[in-house]
Amino acid sequence: MAERFFSGMASRMLQLNKILNTVVQIVSTPLPFPYFHLCKSLLFVYLLSFPFFIDISLGIWANCGELCFLTIALLGLDSIATELENPFGCDSNDLSIADDIHKLEKETLFYSRMIGDTRLEDSFLWTPLPHHIAQICPGVTGYFVLKTQWESNGSSPEVYPFKRIEREIITDAEFVHDDRDHMSEDS
Repeated sequence: MAERFFSGMASRMLQLNKILNTVVQIVSTPLPFPYFHLCKSLLFVYLLSFPFFIDISLGIWANCGELCFLTIALLGLDSIATELENPFGCDSNDLSIADDIHKLEKETLFYSRMIGDTRLEDSFLWTPLPHHIAQICPGVTGYFVLKTQWESNGSSPEVYPFKRIEREIITDAEFVHDDRDHMSEDS
């Protein structure tokens, strides 16, 4: 990869990592069952006791119409809250994480081709999704898999198939920046 693209790619990867951590936190934090049960019970008690607090002299609209609209509104909000409890799933109105990952993989491949990095394409394979996952994710046709892991059936300890570039590592102890000659006496 050309070094001029490295800082931009590194910052995008850090943003992606933060987003992934947020998604994992959302998915793995369950809604406590006592809270769910308490909300359902309080809603039921409220809707059951509401007709007893309406004045009969207000007429049929206040006694029946208002109660019906209030019931529909509160049960609708409860239904929406239940759906938003886990926004990442397989329902028709859930967010499709598999589709977003598929788009990200295609874009990564596109940008690596655009900058002339052929080693990325040589390191990964496009493989078809397993049948049970393909039924859940209708728009996704395949996914990236590391070639060394695919060929070894996941048992290879080697992840990167190319020769690594040796770089000189400078530690803080070796890098001494002596600016004493350029300092003023006030410093």
